[in-house]
Amino acid sequence: MMKTSYKIFLLAVMMFTASAQNIFAQQDPGYSQYMFNTLLINPAYAGNRDVVNLSALYRQQWLNIDGAPRTFTFAADGPILNEKVGLGLISTFDKVGYTSVTSVMGQVAYRLRFTQKGTLSFGASFGGQQFTFDMSNVNYKIPGQTLDDATFDNNISKWVPNVGFGLYFSTDKAYVGLSAPKLLNN
Repeated sequence: MMKTSYKIFLLAVMMFTASAQNIFAQQDPGYSQYMFNTLLINPAYAGNRDVVNLSALYRQQWLNIDGAPRTFTFAADGPILNEKVGLGLISTFDKVGYTSVTSVMGQVAYRLRFTQKGTLSFGASFGGQQFTFDMSNVNYKIPGQTLDDATFDNNISKWVPNVGFGLYFSTDKAYVGLSAPKLLNN
């Protein structure tokens, strides 16, 4: 039964993919252990620890390989206004190959206490990303041929805004969240 369900699922995914008119991909920074810094994925978490929280993360993948992914993130958040509002700031630098993305996102969350033990937070994030593609280091020439391609003459750099939204419910023993960190189609 399990194998049949798996095959039907794969067939459905392949049919959906084949029928899609436009397919887009994104390269977001890769992290592990989100539970230690949920501010990265849910703006509603801002100020939820009831203290000022600072964190820095660095990740380098595939050591000693040119163009390997490297990511640095700094995050800060804390409560204000009698712990009913949380503010946060996240700055990320992600480099993969010839592309790099620098992002800065501000966050604000409003917290409601439902019971003595439960809190519901609504959060929004706003900011943007600077995408850069370093064309000067791309080796596009075929050995023995003289090709000039004007496409590779100039670096590409573009700033794009973004906004996000999140919900976060927590108790002393458990938490659950829902977020859409990138709502604008950039």
